[in-house]
Amino acid sequence: MYLTLSHPEVLHQLKAFGGGIWAARISGEYCLIIKASKEVILTAKINKGFDFYLAPIEIDSKHSIAIVTAFYDNDDEPLAIKTPLLVDDESTQDILELLKHDDFEVFFFDEHNRELLSYRANGNLSAMREKLAATTFLGSDAASQMLDKADYWFARRSAKDDSEAFAINLVESLFPDDFLIMDLAEEKHSFIGSQTFSSSSLEREQPGAHQELDIVFLLQRVFDCGRIYLNPIKEADGKEFVDVMVIGDEALFLIQAKDSPNTEKILKNTVKRKRTKSVAQLTEAAKQLSGAITFANKNKLLRFVYGENIMEVNTSEKQLIGIIVIKELFNDAFEDYSAIAHGLMETSQVPAVFFDYPELNMMTLHCNNEEKFLDAIHQILSFAMESGQFPRLRYSGKP
Repeated sequence: MYLTLSHPEVLHQLKAFGGGIWAARISGEYCLIIKASKEVILTAKINKGFDFYLAPIEIDSKHSIAIVTAFYDNDDEPLAIKTPLLVDDESTQDILELLKHDDFEVFFFDEHNRELLSYRANGNLSAMREKLAATTFLGSDAASQMLDKADYWFARRSAKDDSEAFAINLVESLFPDDFLIMDLAEEKHSFIGSQTFSSSSLEREQPGAHQELDIVFLLQRVFDCGRIYLNPIKEADGKEFVDVMVIGDEALFLIQAKDSPNTEKILKNTVKRKRTKSVAQLTEAAKQLSGAITFANKNKLLRFVYGENIMEVNTSEKQLIGIIVIKELFNDAFEDYSAIAHGLMETSQVPAVFFDYPELNMMTLHCNNEEKFLDAIHQILSFAMESGQFPRLRYSGKP
């Protein structure tokens, strides 16, 4: 069963949903929708399930609960989705209705609304229902604080908290889950450097080209396709300039990306190893971006080869902005990340920011035009200049 094909209204809702969990009523029955990264989805597939935690929340002496949905890619720090439960929120009421049942269907979508996994699921949720029934929920103005407190609680949870989590088992696949998605949508593939179609799959042995293309799709929320260049090749030496280039009204955005395979072997790496890898990716990308900036500063008229055509880009009146996108950022490594970014800016004299892929996804949803996007970058840079460290971004609420 492909949910968005059989129920197109779900796709409409997905487009307005940044990510997380929510419940939808389909043909009279509630199902669980999880919109998350491919790492989360692959972890659920490998483990044939995930866990619900009820995180206790206290704000201004008022007690409530947030749901933490955990996906154990490794035993150190599982991937997690935090969901505040709010008294005046329709989505909360839908989730509570779903949780009245021990059996339901769950559908997994990535950030581009591609359905990658669908299962019938079950769990023993009677104790969860009792706790939720006894809870007083807070208003929507508390959502941001609840996310912070749920994050803090989950990072410091005890073995007892783990034992009290509610296991959700994926018991029967609703369609074969080893497949390739072909996307032939013309409007998505009219950027510079497009091959007119694209393909995607849940598991990725060779991630680089897939991630770069997905970044282009994210940027299409902000910029017209004709302003986005994928893998521009310099006429001067036949080498790639950057992974993605965007010509804005005010700025020229140079984007260098680094990714890792989405496979069980990579997911099972320790958090320490993943953290070390993320710092190495940022370091390598900064070095490559520095070279691109140097070239752009020396050549105000950039010339790129696309087949038999030469395309010229005049940068003399545009501000250069460097952007690095890596697979995953870790909260306790921002001192290292910030040192790399500050070093890049000092040597290049060009503003530069960095995101992990999930952050860029949320930013392009919330900052869906160049003015908002550029303003967000300037806010990030201002914070980094004042504090010496780049901020960890968080967006709450619907875009």
